[in-house]
Amino acid sequence: MIEGLEETLEYFSPEGKPLRASIALTLGQQKILVSTFEGDGRVQRAGARPFASARQGDSVQGMAADAGKGGDWQGIASANGIEDPLRMNAGQFVDLNISAGIGGSAGFSAGVSASVAVSPPAISLGAVAPPPLPRLGLN
Repeated sequence: MIEGLEETLEYFSPEGKPLRASIALTLGQQKILVSTFEGDGRVQRAGARPFASARQGDSVQGMAADAGKGGDWQGIASANGIEDPLRMNAGQFVDLNISAGIGGSAGFSAGVSASVAVSPPAISLGAVAPPPLPRLGLN
């Protein structure tokens, strides 16, 4: 999208036409973040969904790999609210069947500047001979 446009007219002909101008164009892009949650969105009754219990020294990566979901350990940790997936407390319950993810896109800005100069046409007067002097007749 266009963020800014600046035009400067610097030099004009005697007739008022712009002969030199500068244009600066600034472009930008907005960041777009997408958040997803995998699951059916329904809350199950207590005890209906099995939770895995962490043992001493377990990590979310290891527990997810044991359940066949090693590639999604970050989403599992995020959905369970686990901030440090490497250091879990013994007995901590983890739902290995849910996952959350977040995606995003990067943004940038760029500027373009152009300058245009037009020279007025050269006017040549050439050599003009002075008019002849009148002769005073003294004859």
